[in-house]
Amino acid sequence: MDPLKGLVPVWKQIYYKWRSIRSVPFRKWFFMGYDLKGNTYWEFVLEKSPQTMLRPRRIYQPHHQQKFIYDYFQAGVPISWAQWLRYTRATPPTIPELIKEEQRLHMVKAQVGASEVKKQRSEMEAGMAMQKALDQELKKVEKEKMDNFVRDHQKTVGHEKKNENVGNSNADDDVIQKASFTSRRRG
Repeated sequence: MDPLKGLVPVWKQIYYKWRSIRSVPFRKWFFMGYDLKGNTYWEFVLEKSPQTMLRPRRIYQPHHQQKFIYDYFQAGVPISWAQWLRYTRATPPTIPELIKEEQRLHMVKAQVGASEVKKQRSEMEAGMAMQKALDQELKKVEKEKMDNFVRDHQKTVGHEKKNENVGNSNADDDVIQKASFTSRRRG
């Protein structure tokens, strides 16, 4: 299976193979390889001098060039190619290495997704347990409040009945009921 089959035409692959040969005289640009998206990576020297031959420059050329892009690394340069571009890696990565790295990244993303789902589920279960405990506590508080209200109401009603009974038994002693009104009119 060729991962570059639909991205890079055969004639261009042959051309890049020829550009990767370092023994051609007067050549300053050397093709180093592809990534799985068809982007190409190059190494070049500015002049043939001992100082510049020690560390040639490395660049990345996107498969589809875009205008006004200031950072192609946002487009998803593979990690191994980014390491090569920054001289962290001495040799350029091969296509099988890139495929293996891509598979590893998919596995890691799947594991992260599964752990996120597990974490969300445990948080939801903890939230539901807390909500259940809060509901029970709320019912308990409401019951206590209702019991206090009923108790206070019964005391108030009982006190009023006592006062009515006291008032009825001492109806003869009630000054207001005994009072007689006389009119102030003289006449």
